[in-house]
Amino acid sequence: MFKEINLDFLIMGIVLSVFGNLIISAEKWRQILKPLGLNIPFKKLFLIHTGSIPIKTISPMKSGMLLRAVYLNKNYNLPLLKGTYSLFLTMVLNFFAVILFILVASFISGIDSQRYVYLSLSVFSACLLVYWILRGESIRKIIKGYFNLWGSKFSVSAENVYESIKISASRLVIPFAYAVFLVFFELLNFKILSSALGLTIPFLTVLLFASLTILIGNLPVTIHGLGTREAAVCFFFSAYGSSDKLLSLGITVSLVEYFLPVVIGLFLTKSFLVQLSGM
Repeated sequence: MFKEINLDFLIMGIVLSVFGNLIISAEKWRQILKPLGLNIPFKKLFLIHTGSIPIKTISPMKSGMLLRAVYLNKNYNLPLLKGTYSLFLTMVLNFFAVILFILVASFISGIDSQRYVYLSLSVFSACLLVYWILRGESIRKIIKGYFNLWGSKFSVSAENVYESIKISASRLVIPFAYAVFLVFFELLNFKILSSALGLTIPFLTVLLFASLTILIGNLPVTIHGLGTREAAVCFFFSAYGSSDKLLSLGITVSLVEYFLPVVIGLFLTKSFLVQLSGM
């Protein structure tokens, strides 16, 4: 399936993935932390962000990312509540950035009513996913264990929670801009990788259906969306290539956009865990 892949486009995709998923993503989190009272050097935050990616990937519901908040608490005295809130904001901003691309692309393309049904169902499913994450039993157990383990660190009364984590909307403009850039780079990479496999897909179509694929790929069904993402690619882009080609595209996107950062993160995970444990 991969015999005819264009190596020039593949290399471009790899570079774009590293730039977006490691550099832009880390800087976006740094911009979120600033209004919360922590101005951490990018180099140090890059270690925390990238070194924890493998742990986040293999942990249930990506709960391993909570170790980032623990790290900031132990090494920079950032309250766990604020650190956890910053992680929640990164996910929320990413979600709304994806929704923004879906809405813009759907209005520009003037998609027909049948595709609006697909769009509405996908957005509705994404909203249900957010609700399930907030209310689901498994995630509640994870959060409960996390709070029990570090409960003494959460010395914030209910009345003061809002005052502790509030960020004015104006302070979120820059982080949201980074989230938009991050999603745009992922969509652009989808287009580049599809070209690498010899597929000709209009970029407006990529903006719409690759955005929906991102939402579906984030469903906590498999590790890093492997399988669900490929199924979504084969479904949404069935008019632009054979099933073999589209499956190759889905696998290539998964490897370059999602698993490459995990492999790079492995080189920093040991340093992250050592500093986390205080050894």
